[in-house]
Amino acid sequence: MVFDRKGRIDPDKPYGTTYFPAATDVASASTVHLALGQQFKNADIHVAGGVPVRELIVRVQWANGVAAKDALVFGRATTVNGEMSQQEIAHGAWRVKLLQDVRYDIGGQMICQAWGDGWVGPGKRFTTDVVTIPADSNPPELKLVLNGDLCPPGYVKGPSPQH
Repeated sequence: MVFDRKGRIDPDKPYGTTYFPAATDVASASTVHLALGQQFKNADIHVAGGVPVRELIVRVQWANGVAAKDALVFGRATTVNGEMSQQEIAHGAWRVKLLQDVRYDIGGQMICQAWGDGWVGPGKRFTTDVVTIPADSNPPELKLVLNGDLCPPGYVKGPSPQH
């Protein structure tokens, strides 16, 4: 049995691959023998160490200062194969967790919906600048501003523009 077999460390589980009961390599793992139909429930795998995590609030707003309801926040680690985790806490606001000592690029976008006679699909897309969060930085808050003031009206008369 293994915790994080793929070895992808992210801020929600900042621990490396660990094998039952507390080994970091397969050769040191304990062997578990089970008979046909037998179960091994509630395995207690002891992870150790872990990578420090930092947290910030990311706010996405329109150029006019209004919070961007339904906007998306994206980010990627630029120095290692790390991830970012996020949780929307209000319209236009996210709690974001980043691995400490890892540089990230973070941005926002809004894809407005469009619809017409018998169709629906993506409409105009707005984006923010991408902001780099250095590995040694821990800002409490980041404000991202979309390059527009609001989504245009969603209804478009006629057939889908893809036809």
